[in-house]
Amino acid sequence: EAAHWQEILRMDLSNSASDEHAILYVARGLTLHPPRPDHDEELELRKLPFEELYQMVLRGDVRDSLTVAGVMRVKLMLLDGSLQK
Repeated sequence: EAAHWQEILRMDLSNSASDEHAILYVARGLTLHPPRPDHDEELELRKLPFEELYQMVLRGDVRDSLTVAGVMRVKLMLLDGSLQK
């Protein structure tokens, strides 16, 4: 659950193979709830500073495209001051 959502990026996931779109948000005022994974899914919740996540992306430890795009967009927004407080 989040008290506030800010849209940060819209992406076409594969403009040649599908019409699937993604919308990425920054969420604030979070309330933690227990995960409810599907029967064939394993989830691990981790809380870490944004800068640590950013460094994980730069090292290639985090490689999925939506996370990488979102982290890089947030970094740019932090640098130019456009991320809402």
